[in-house]
Amino acid sequence: PTPVTLVRGDHVGSSTCKPCHEERHATWANSYHRTMTQVATPETTLGLGSGSVVARGREHLLEVRDGAVWASQVGQEGEERPLTLLTGSHRMQAYWVSDGEGGHELLPFTWLVNDQRMVPRDAVFLRSGAAEPAEPMRWQYACMACHTVGARARYDATTASQEVRVAELGVACEACHGPGRKHVDAQRE
Repeated sequence: PTPVTLVRGDHVGSSTCKPCHEERHATWANSYHRTMTQVATPETTLGLGSGSVVARGREHLLEVRDGAVWASQVGQEGEERPLTLLTGSHRMQAYWVSDGEGGHELLPFTWLVNDQRMVPRDAVFLRSGAAEPAEPMRWQYACMACHTVGARARYDATTASQEVRVAELGVACEACHGPGRKHVDAQRE
């Protein structure tokens, strides 16, 4: 199951573009844009089996259990959570877990694709200040807008939770060309 709500509205999705723009769709499908944001699975998660990494003074490990990828802090009982989303696939891949409020929280380590190793996130992400923020980075505030299509988060004050909505995961056709509903409807007429 997708850890975000897929809402199309005026967006039609890249699969709708394919019949008329087959060559362009094939080029996009073979690009890193398609895999910029993905659901975390054992098949899509890079860095599995690479061992542990120390980040923020704690040792972290990714492992597959019951068909899902889990992130754990070594030696800490109850400090494990399933991965929900992945961002990146070309140079690095960042890992997200549920924040328990309908959104996603960034883990403090990242996989470097070319180096084939895990590193602390602080070693690869630039920040405006010297200190790491006290609050974990949230996907719905920091990454969702650029790494998906039609992204928006809705906050529900009655439950103090969020519903994260996107039209499509990854950077797809409508990220640059805008919602395609009017174009598709006009061409079908």
